[in-house]
Amino acid sequence: MVKQKSPIQYKNELADLNVRYKIALDSITNSFPYSKAYPNSNSSKNEYNKDEETFNELRADLFLFRDSLQQDIDKTADGVSGKLKKINVLEKDNAKIMKILNSLENKKLGAVGMFNDSKEIYNMRLSENWLYFLSILGVSYSIYAHSKTNY
Repeated sequence: MVKQKSPIQYKNELADLNVRYKIALDSITNSFPYSKAYPNSNSSKNEYNKDEETFNELRADLFLFRDSLQQDIDKTADGVSGKLKKINVLEKDNAKIMKILNSLENKKLGAVGMFNDSKEIYNMRLSENWLYFLSILGVSYSIYAHSKTNY
């Protein structure tokens, strides 16, 4: 798989193509009038044909540059769309989780109140049980002491 070029690489390549384009355009602009003015001169025809060939090669390089740039743009767009899909899925999941969280936060105060009430009831029942135990112990001792004195 071919690695994508960086924007700086594209900028440098485009600058190089621009310089080559100006040189080729100047050459073809200079040789064209001579080849038309002197159609029988082989040197002016050869120079024009060479300049035209260079210009056509440059056009091919520009086409390859544009094609490479378009492919990288398409790859980047595909990557971005894939990431956007993942973000959308995560946002939907996050929305569901936020609903659950909000419902739990609203129940928090009720749960804390219920816990405090349970703790209070537990402590009250514990106190009652100790009082029953001490009462039973006191009554048992009274019965024992009374039975000791009567016999």
